[in-house]
Amino acid sequence: MEQSHNLFQAAQLMGSSAWQSFFRLALPMARPALAVGVALVAMETVADFATVDYFAVPTLTTAVYDTWLGYGSLSAAAKLSVLILLVVFTMVGVERFARRKQALYQQGVQDAGQFKYQLKGWRKWAVFSYCTMLLATGFLIPFLILVNYSYHYFEQSWHDEFWQLSINSLMVATIVSITCVLLALLLMFVKRVSPYRQDLLPSRLVSTGYALPGTVLAIGVLAPLTYIDFAINDIYQWLGMKGPGLLFTGSLAALVIAFTVRFAAIAIGSIENRYKTMSPSYDMAAMTMAQKPWQLFYRIHLPLLRKAMFVGALLVFIESMKELPAALLLKPIGFENLATYVFQYVSDEQLEQGALAAIVIVLVGLFPLIYLNKSIEQNYADVNH
Repeated sequence: MEQSHNLFQAAQLMGSSAWQSFFRLALPMARPALAVGVALVAMETVADFATVDYFAVPTLTTAVYDTWLGYGSLSAAAKLSVLILLVVFTMVGVERFARRKQALYQQGVQDAGQFKYQLKGWRKWAVFSYCTMLLATGFLIPFLILVNYSYHYFEQSWHDEFWQLSINSLMVATIVSITCVLLALLLMFVKRVSPYRQDLLPSRLVSTGYALPGTVLAIGVLAPLTYIDFAINDIYQWLGMKGPGLLFTGSLAALVIAFTVRFAAIAIGSIENRYKTMSPSYDMAAMTMAQKPWQLFYRIHLPLLRKAMFVGALLVFIESMKELPAALLLKPIGFENLATYVFQYVSDEQLEQGALAAIVIVLVGLFPLIYLNKSIEQNYADVNH
């Protein structure tokens, strides 16, 4: 959508066919986006827990979970987590090294996305059938099965506990969304105004959290928080007072921290992309008017970042609603959300009774994604207009 149609018109003038233009022009220019897409799919696949656990496929992610909870060995689980990290960072590092000298520059964004090849005959129907098959197998058929289960087992699923589970999920997802957006605003503003290269490091480190599987992240969060809890209680005992107990590992704090570490990269990406479209002349003009950094942020940056903040918060909210491995390992005693509720019924082979909660998770993610897709299409339409 971001590739200028002038380039493809030039290719046609030179006698290139549609396929030649695709392989010689469109595909090389799309390589960074393809690399990001492949990296995201690879990270999600490595991090997946529920699917491989249900189908009894032994992976490193399920091995970490079983080693920790099944055999009670946190140290062995941590060693397996290191292997997962090596796999993830190797995949990302190889691609970045392969395109380290590649540079791409935007060409005529005003006419981006206008040039399209119109398919006719059997090609049109073949593409339509393929896309329909993806939609049907990936969403429609599973969703209709869930609806059927929910209809026949509605009385068993609809109870007071279901409302409490929904409130728990909404509460955690809302807190994490707000925290991630505030963190992203801070890091991206520092990156924007700071002249020092070392100030870029925090945002890059935080952005790597999305590459961490939930089980690995749970170990990374639990270890230091446990140490802090014990240290606080030791100080209380040294002062002759009763300790407060597990402040972090025994509350929602551990869950919120783990979710924030994992999904802050999403909010950072949304706000960073918006910052890239903001001209540095805004900052220069504010400096000539003797505006302080906080005034620059509040009066100029913040109004321009509102939509990016909303999109980032929405994406983090969706991910937090359906995150399972970290929730299973770090949730306090007696706390359940929709994701862990569905997992328990699926593990007990009672798919029907967990279908209603699964539908809620799907719908919570579906409607925001429809809005985001329409928003992206509208942005391109506005730019082209």
